[in-house]
Amino acid sequence: MAIYGISIAMFLLILVIGLFIVRRTGIRSERVITILCVVGFLCQILINWMFWGEGSIYNPFAHAVADKSSLTFLVLCLISIFCYSALLMLLYKANEFYNE
Repeated sequence: MAIYGISIAMFLLILVIGLFIVRRTGIRSERVITILCVVGFLCQILINWMFWGEGSIYNPFAHAVADKSSLTFLVLCLISIFCYSALLMLLYKANEFYNE
């Protein structure tokens, strides 16, 4: 399904950009990493809302997703919280590793 491909691509994009920032910026990269992960998380919630929530009326690809429900939307939001918090911790540890 398209939503999972988009979600994985965006997660990997945030990961690559975050690692690039960690390698290039140095000690002050924690704030930039936090902002990057928050922006990625908010975009992910928007994508979930477009495919599974009430935003599906604005999405031309929403008809490809069957069995929409608010429970599925909430589960995807919960998964997004866990994924982006793990990504944030991974980038913090990478920052600690590269800059100490």
